[in-house]
Amino acid sequence: TGNEDEAPPYQPVLGIAGTLGRRTAEMHRALAHPTDDPAFATEPLTSADLAALCDEVRAETVAMLDRLKGLTDLPERAADHARQILHRRDVLISRIDAVSRMQPSGARSRIHGDYHLGQVLMAQNDVVIIDFEGEPRRTLDERRAKSLALRDVAGMLRSLDYAAQSALRWAESSGTDGAEADELIRNWHDEARRDFMAEYKAVASENPAHPDDERFAAALLDLFLIQKAVYEVGYELASRPAWVDIPLSGLLDLIDEEDTQ
Repeated sequence: TGNEDEAPPYQPVLGIAGTLGRRTAEMHRALAHPTDDPAFATEPLTSADLAALCDEVRAETVAMLDRLKGLTDLPERAADHARQILHRRDVLISRIDAVSRMQPSGARSRIHGDYHLGQVLMAQNDVVIIDFEGEPRRTLDERRAKSLALRDVAGMLRSLDYAAQSALRWAESSGTDGAEADELIRNWHDEARRDFMAEYKAVASENPAHPDDERFAAALLDLFLIQKAVYEVGYELASRPAWVDIPLSGLLDLIDEEDTQ
């Protein structure tokens, strides 16, 4: 039967988030390393850059909200999330607009560009990051464009949320103890997110492209989380509407965080 004191075989995988956060920050630090190559040299984030980014996220969010308002056939859970989001539409938009008024810091650099759990391989209790080709639907110039490393961070955080939500769906349909599974999965999600961010921040402080102001860094991350969830809503509506409650739930969580601050 083996040694009962040994960790379950899945435990290293479930506890890898801290390592993933550190390796992610190391990747960004390497991509921001000083160089004379203009294709990889960092460029300071300007007020104009920030305004353009916020305008982009605002337009995408408004388009998504307008689309939600016209939908009448969403699954029950998604429909409830949509009603709550539409009711607090102004809160979400004002959160985006508030970032545009902040003093920018940090720099744009090359990033992964399509970062999620599917781009990570487990290797002897460590991780290997793969596939630096960027999003397949984008042009080559768009994939090579410099951006902000926190965009990748938002992508991975959303991916961790999808992993947790997928596990919850499986638990609901498998006949397992729903309350116990719900608690275990949500605890894992919260711990994984916390470990990922703690290790990421520890190394990101050594990255010259990372914002000097952590308050601004947190606001940028929220902005990218909103943008990513908005994109996911559109993706799920087009390909698998039964899953659209996952990104809608993510948007609600962001709004709730703002309301409790």
